[in-house]
Amino acid sequence: MTSLATHPPDAGVGHPARSLEWLPVLFVTAIALALFAIRLITPSDLMDNDQQRPASYAMDALVNGNWVVQRDQTGEMMSKPPLTTWLTAIPAIPFGRLNLFLLYLPCLMATLGIAWLILGVGMSQFGRWAGLLGAVAYLLSGVAQKQIALARTDTVFALTVFAGALIAWRAWRSGGSWTWFWLLAAAATLTKGPVGVVLALGGLLAVFFERPCAWRPRWRAHLPGVALFLTLTLGWFALASLVEGRDVWDKMIGRELVGHVVKETEAGEIWGPHLIKPTLYFLSRFMPWGVFAALGLWRVWRRPATDAGERRFELYIACYFLLGLVLFSIPTHQRADHLWPLIPAGALLAGRELARLAPRWVARRRWLVLTGAAGAFLTVVFVNGQFVRPRDSELIRNAQMEAAAAEIVERFGRDLPLEVVDTPYTLQFHLGTMRRLLDYDTAAERLAGGERVYMAIQRIEEIDKRLPTGVMLHELARWPIHRQEDLRIISNQP
Repeated sequence: MTSLATHPPDAGVGHPARSLEWLPVLFVTAIALALFAIRLITPSDLMDNDQQRPASYAMDALVNGNWVVQRDQTGEMMSKPPLTTWLTAIPAIPFGRLNLFLLYLPCLMATLGIAWLILGVGMSQFGRWAGLLGAVAYLLSGVAQKQIALARTDTVFALTVFAGALIAWRAWRSGGSWTWFWLLAAAATLTKGPVGVVLALGGLLAVFFERPCAWRPRWRAHLPGVALFLTLTLGWFALASLVEGRDVWDKMIGRELVGHVVKETEAGEIWGPHLIKPTLYFLSRFMPWGVFAALGLWRVWRRPATDAGERRFELYIACYFLLGLVLFSIPTHQRADHLWPLIPAGALLAGRELARLAPRWVARRRWLVLTGAAGAFLTVVFVNGQFVRPRDSELIRNAQMEAAAAEIVERFGRDLPLEVVDTPYTLQFHLGTMRRLLDYDTAAERLAGGERVYMAIQRIEEIDKRLPTGVMLHELARWPIHRQEDLRIISNQP
């Protein structure tokens, strides 16, 4: 595991033999893989948490060749830059379609990458057991459970921001190159926008707490990295504007960047009750480890570390976390998932507190406790995913759409030219297609024409009242959908 700095001596007891130095990495990796496997074998929740649109973007790139700018099945342009879409679609090129494993593969790799970073930097700065407990706490949380299989940009964004913050720490302390930081800043910007750069630089506020102030501007060290950052980010944006024109500006700058930060924060609401929500999100979503992270923040200010290197890093991580929390507290557009780039910092602080509070057992007993905790958590995740969550209406409809897609492939084959009218994208995802939805008027015109047409539709009455007299529809298949109209496959010819 690569170190970012030399760590102080570990106060824990029972050091493993050097031949077992790889054990923490293997243990953390095994937890992540087990968590990912459980999420894959439990019923899919693709129709929940707004995952259908990112899935459709990846399929639009893969199937339709729209790699620069993607649209969903309604024709709506993507709201975020395409790095996560590319990371999803590129591994699927040999297969020509996506499945759930490929869809969530970037989430697995990002979550695993964050866990490795927590482990490595935690061990190097706070001690062996602190780093291990921080990484384990991160994985045994509701945050990791959700983000490891979530078809959104948030997981990749969290990795690029946190990794960028650690690279910035190394560049600041060593006086070395900033090129890798700006490369990660470009990745964060191409994932979710320029706010990632601000978040990744938040830890540098620590320079103002050092005496004498450690601020030593070295502008020339940034020039190659900044040039690379501008080339990648503005290069994509210019190409996207060339392809789609003004729509790119209106969607990504007007509605997403300005709209979420300024437009939704109305006059008089800056100091509203929404200010406390991100803090409550952190404590609740990262339970119970959020309490230990809060204790770690208190210790940074009230009982700082005596080792100079550890003191600098704890202050850096605290500034990174607190600046991000402040930035996410100001807009009224708030989601708990926005805090994911800050969770690794909380896990680092929580890991150190857990290492301090843990009984001074020998290493073998500590490993047994960690293994038991991981097993208990994974069991709860499996039971919840297999027996509790499937009762949710969205997951029931998701399972029905997935089953219908499987039957369509079995009965009609994958080459059926099936048009879609008002069905959720989950149906198309499991069919391996990405076609735009037809409105009811266009669908009726197609059915009234002479060419054979196959359509998937739910609100069949909308077609019936638009068809000319004498046009007959033929129902080829039908499936009941929970609390919605039945899904039907219809054609204008027998």
